[in-house]
Amino acid sequence: MLQDNKHDGVCFTLDLSGQPGCVTPVEIGTAVVRHLRSMAHNFVGHDQITKAVIAVPVDFNARQRDATVAAFRAAGLEVSRVLEEPTAAAIAYGLHQDPSVSFLLVFDFGGGTLDVSLLFARNGAISVLDTLGDNHLGGEDLDARLSAWLLKQFEAQLGAAITSRGSESEGKVSENGSNEPPCTMAGVRQAAELVKRQLTDVSVTTAACISSGNKKPVRVEVTVTRAQFEELCDSLLERTMIPVRDVLESNNMDTDEIDAVVLVGGSSRIPWVRQRLTDMFQGRPPLSDIDPDLAVAYGAARTLD
Repeated sequence: MLQDNKHDGVCFTLDLSGQPGCVTPVEIGTAVVRHLRSMAHNFVGHDQITKAVIAVPVDFNARQRDATVAAFRAAGLEVSRVLEEPTAAAIAYGLHQDPSVSFLLVFDFGGGTLDVSLLFARNGAISVLDTLGDNHLGGEDLDARLSAWLLKQFEAQLGAAITSRGSESEGKVSENGSNEPPCTMAGVRQAAELVKRQLTDVSVTTAACISSGNKKPVRVEVTVTRAQFEELCDSLLERTMIPVRDVLESNNMDTDEIDAVVLVGGSSRIPWVRQRLTDMFQGRPPLSDIDPDLAVAYGAARTLD
């Protein structure tokens, strides 16, 4: 539950024993950063991590930026720099230092949102000129579309409806040693996400789940091709190109004026997306050599070079 707080505007009420009655977003952020710092300490084997570079969403306002910085400082870190995520992604590829690059697009397609940013680079500096996107479109929407289709296929094979809960034996390791999800709503969703990821690298794969009921566990599977996935998600995939066209149109630019396109976010791995962007920009493939899940973090780290 949210409450008004005279100091920070809002806070979250907690009923947990030993916790303050109202926790602010900065306090929650501080706890998250402390946990991340602890994980980093364990990874590198020492506790000498004292500074941080923060990459924030491009639509963050000054208050949101200040709150983010406050959380890092409260967690014991010195904030060296705050930059926008598209800027960090461009820096990851060194585009701010590339004399052949003036205008570029950062295509950020994550689990829940899509952002397309137009940037300008010159003399080692880079700035965001415009950003458009879709806050209701991401990889989770593709998962939902695919899982709805898989649900029907599995139910047809089982001859029974799949519910939100399965029996205790469902989803256990099968005889061939694979740990496949149970034939439940959550299990089907898990299978859909796995299939989506596999179809990034292969053109055909299988989705499977384990059902038991009161009988011996039964494995059901469905063959899924990349073409089927693209057809099922066609309307969603087509929506990913709308912000690209709109951000160019709103800035009176043509695709041939864009010198580079950078991919960010796990969903940008989808072959349909990459091919469509390649076609749109005169056969020039988008930059994807850096893991799109890590490009922003890598670019942020490069600012300390």
